[in-house]
Amino acid sequence: MSTMPSYADPLYSPESPEPMAGPRRLSALAVTSLVLVLIAWCPVVGLLGPLLGLIAVVVILLSPSVKGLPLALAGIVIGLGLQIAVWVAAGRVFEAALERPREFMVAIQDRDWTAARATSRGGAAAAGDEELAAFADALEGRYGRFTDWVPRQPAPGTEPDPATGLIPLVFDVQTTGGQPVTIAFEMLIVDEATGSIVWRPVSVAVTGSDGRVIALPASSADAPDAPDAPDAPAAASDATRS
Repeated sequence: MSTMPSYADPLYSPESPEPMAGPRRLSALAVTSLVLVLIAWCPVVGLLGPLLGLIAVVVILLSPSVKGLPLALAGIVIGLGLQIAVWVAAGRVFEAALERPREFMVAIQDRDWTAARATSRGGAAAAGDEELAAFADALEGRYGRFTDWVPRQPAPGTEPDPATGLIPLVFDVQTTGGQPVTIAFEMLIVDEATGSIVWRPVSVAVTGSDGRVIALPASSADAPDAPDAPDAPAAASDATRS
């Protein structure tokens, strides 16, 4: 004689093999995922949204009593899309930041003083035509043209000078004359008068492999991260010897 099966699951009954109907609860993970991706732009927090969305999808698919699959999928798609957009925008800003000092040096070597002043600030922009010409002559006579530019990684903890708002930016550069040089800029980030971001060089020091420095303005020969000259006479600025 057969015995009646036991039903330990409260969602099942002997009369109906189907799960008992009941209200489905909304997945808190799905809601949290969507909220995070809509309010968070920080890369770490922003990636947390799609991650929670993925977990929510798994939970919803495995738990018939939980709903919110569209919210979880939206959190994944929107979150990943926003993160891609943020990183692409950051990459373009970084490329523009590296291009500004190069534009200034190209203007100097092309002897376009108007463009040189438009792409600089402070002492570099205030330099007279004679000082700009002496700087360009010294660079051309010693190095020729600048070719390959490789930015140096900033030292850990590098921050704008609180007194001046300037921050160093250094490149290792090849030249048509065959001598590698180091070009150290002091960059102005924000124009105090307008509050706008300008990111323009205010001084530049070009240091050759022998330690000799060509600077604009001439007083910026000791620009940050420029290699020390082997001796005092060799460290004098070529721009001041014209």
